[in-house]
Amino acid sequence: MATRDESWSAAFKAGNFAIIADWFSRYFFAIAIFAVVSAGIAAGVDIGTKNGFVAGLGTGLRVFALSLLFAAACTACGWILGLLFGVPRTLDRAQNTPVTATGDNGSAVANAAAAGGQTRTPTSRVNTNLEDISDWLTKTIVGVGLTQLFVVPEALWRAAGIANTGGFGWSTHGQLLALVLFLYFMPGGFWLSYVATRTSLTRLFDAFSAPDEQKITEAVHAELRLDPSAKGIAPATQDVVKEADRVVLATPRDSLSTPRQIAAWAAAAARSGNLLQAQAGFEDALRLDPTNNEVKQQLATIYTALGKVSEANRLMSTLPNSDLGVLNALYEPRPRGFQRAISIGEELLKQKNQEGNANLRVWMACAYGQQHAFQKSTGGSSQELAATREKIISEVENAIKADPTTKDLLRSLWQPEPGAEDTDLESLPPNDSDLMRLLAK
Repeated sequence: MATRDESWSAAFKAGNFAIIADWFSRYFFAIAIFAVVSAGIAAGVDIGTKNGFVAGLGTGLRVFALSLLFAAACTACGWILGLLFGVPRTLDRAQNTPVTATGDNGSAVANAAAAGGQTRTPTSRVNTNLEDISDWLTKTIVGVGLTQLFVVPEALWRAAGIANTGGFGWSTHGQLLALVLFLYFMPGGFWLSYVATRTSLTRLFDAFSAPDEQKITEAVHAELRLDPSAKGIAPATQDVVKEADRVVLATPRDSLSTPRQIAAWAAAAARSGNLLQAQAGFEDALRLDPTNNEVKQQLATIYTALGKVSEANRLMSTLPNSDLGVLNALYEPRPRGFQRAISIGEELLKQKNQEGNANLRVWMACAYGQQHAFQKSTGGSSQELAATREKIISEVENAIKADPTTKDLLRSLWQPEPGAEDTDLESLPPNDSDLMRLLAK
């Protein structure tokens, strides 16, 4: 059976720093035990040859015992310093304020909170007293250490002499032993603690601060649906998605690291109305995972909601056809725009799962409405106009059947207010009997 390569070079290549920590710990303590035992024996022999066996035995045991205690104390102090220097910071930042973006179609698209809302922020945060203490002490230690750098060696030597006089009682080599124990165990304890803090403790902090994976799954895979008017993202309606969004949005954005977590946060932000934060989140997720088609589709949805049609089309060019393609084609020059919208939409409607897509039905009605207006303006035959009208009526009826709330939008497209931008059904007469029946208030 093949043996595992535990060399440092293999560990660095594999990113397995646990091997290095294990190696260091193993040899660090083995050498320490050997050295302390040797020091005790050496002290006993040295004193025994001068003052007799009993005195030598007492000195040897004293040096051995105090060396263990002094080594443990130095390791503990180094461990505390390593902890203070290595404490990970809890990331937290204020949420962005509302911003207004201008889309390709010239309309000003208000971000998230144009209506006064904003991505909800956590009502509490992690207690960071340990971080503050760590920050203050490390800066103080480094600052004082740098200013007193030249006097530190002499101070250490004097302290070692005091430790020998009051403890080891080994006149010839006790002072050197105390200094060596300090220089060996203090940095060793610091290194072990720093590595452990930066790895294990950081992972523990991340595990406690990150949202539950189930909530991430629910948020990232929940439908990100445009409002039929294409002016925003429809809010979550299912309680399980609302709760998942609440939990995910309560997590600071900068504490999330994986593309999946970031995409879940962006989707939750979009459903809460904060489109620019959602855009930034999906763009970050896509940079980390450029081949993720689900993230591409979600980002294209956000671009469309913000009126950035060209950017949405660029993303969708690498994706299968979707109802977004129908919508964005409506903003292209006529007749190419509505022809492409109709072509995409008719292919989609062959799929059973699209038959009840209210958005698709509304946008198909708009595409046929643009076709109807174009036929009228170019002298189309009465038969062509009648056939196109029937398609409009059919799509309007199907849209209302799929989602009755689309009725107001369809009515505004048929009988728009003066100066309205979206007038796709205006070419049909205001007294059209079928539309009056379907869109009656």
